[in-house]
Amino acid sequence: MNPRRPTPSGPKPDPFDLARAPPHLVRILWYLLGGLKYFSNWSLLWRSTIAMSNSDVYECPKLLVTVETCKDLRGIEEIADALYPYDQSVRVVRTRFSGVLLVYTRLDSRRAYEILAQTPPSVAKRIVRVDACCRADVGEIGRLVLKLLQNVRFEKFYVDCVRRGRYISSSHEVEKTIGALIVSVYNKSVDFRNADVVVKIEVVDDLALISIMKPGEDKEFRRKSLPMHNSMATSEIS
Repeated sequence: MNPRRPTPSGPKPDPFDLARAPPHLVRILWYLLGGLKYFSNWSLLWRSTIAMSNSDVYECPKLLVTVETCKDLRGIEEIADALYPYDQSVRVVRTRFSGVLLVYTRLDSRRAYEILAQTPPSVAKRIVRVDACCRADVGEIGRLVLKLLQNVRFEKFYVDCVRRGRYISSSHEVEKTIGALIVSVYNKSVDFRNADVVVKIEVVDDLALISIMKPGEDKEFRRKSLPMHNSMATSEIS
């Protein structure tokens, strides 16, 4: 017969004292809190998606930011922290594609891009300014691109399309079609090495985000931060 386990003496432990709680209980609470935060971000995305699907006019994000793998939540926090002093209504939402974030703000897209480029998120890979958006349809994209290029001075260009989802069959076909349209309407030439502007088309499911940027402008913030890192490394070595 096994002896009974002795009853511990002294005051009963406080069940809400995390310092004395079992390690597995602390881990469970930590995961639950993280899950609530994860769910809240997805709920923002869901509400935005419902709003767009119930309206004939898309709510255009002002920026598309790609971040490192599995760093979505950190990117959301850092982007919101950078823009919040200028717009308290800023929203940064996840898409169903890992590492792709959409930024909704009352700020002008150029102003939002400048602010974020000055204090870029540590996990950011690309920051794409959004000049306009439309339904992911090649015809609508073409009409909007021609309208955006009306007041742009350029001679050489190329089209860069990134497709996410299946609403458009091929990003390569979009590049060829839109490129041929620009050549026929504006009589400009395609040049991948010495382009004056890049027509960037970011497709996220049924939403097409369009911007007219300089070559490499979406990654320029990374080059600007290199001298700072190099100087810090040099000071540490010396």
